[in-house]
Amino acid sequence: MKGTCKLCLTPDAELRDSHFTPKSTYGLFQDGAYEPVRFVEKSLFPTSKQVTDYVFCGDCEQLLNHEGENWFCPLLPTVGGPFPLRERVMKGRILYRDEETAIFQSIDNPQIDTAKLTHFALGMLFKAAVHSWKKGSTEPYMQMEHEDVEAMRLYLLGKADLPKRMALCVTIDSLATPLQMSVQPYRMEDAQGLKRYVFYLAGVFFQLFTGDDAAEKNAACFGVHPARPIWMQNVSIVVRNTGREEFKGARKTKKLEETLKELDAKGLSIRLGD
Repeated sequence: MKGTCKLCLTPDAELRDSHFTPKSTYGLFQDGAYEPVRFVEKSLFPTSKQVTDYVFCGDCEQLLNHEGENWFCPLLPTVGGPFPLRERVMKGRILYRDEETAIFQSIDNPQIDTAKLTHFALGMLFKAAVHSWKKGSTEPYMQMEHEDVEAMRLYLLGKADLPKRMALCVTIDSLATPLQMSVQPYRMEDAQGLKRYVFYLAGVFFQLFTGDDAAEKNAACFGVHPARPIWMQNVSIVVRNTGREEFKGARKTKKLEETLKELDAKGLSIRLGD
């Protein structure tokens, strides 16, 4: 399909069928014969269908793969499996620890590629900010200021550093087996007078703060502090509780209701939204 690539802005480019969430991550949310459950516009339904559209040219697809996704995605946990990224982070020097939080230095941890971790995070947020990923809609999936979208675009292309008005924070789940769930990028309520964008992927929680004082107000964040600190907290419980609130009153398809009954009969009770 011909069109303008939304990363390099090349007109009349041959666009690829691009994935919103990297293709390699879809298998992380499947266990045996059961499909992942998707939540869209107050509806819950099981599906293995991947969210794709013609968005980027082949060169930009390869750029996103090689500069972030190919390094990051294999380090995520499978259902009930090990969590390689968590194990790597914990080999770094401890900067702080209490009963609920640990902070690890990653800048000199040879097992953490800070550039690729940053590129992956900004790539996901950029995808959400430049395309709808919904049939019949032309509005971006996530609304973001034009100057921030452009700053991410130039960063992803290797043409500029991130400005000081942007602060990226990375938190790894402290649980060895985290909540096996994906939450697409979205804008949360503003915090500290800054705009806040977040997403969660299988035990890793990303936050991007934007605004004139973003770096100053988030000096301990991954993208700001020279030690590139990665926080470790039980983010699964936060994401789970937020999801339960969102799921309340959501319409469940017949197929999902049948799956839940089957799981109940096997003693694997799941209550979405209770």
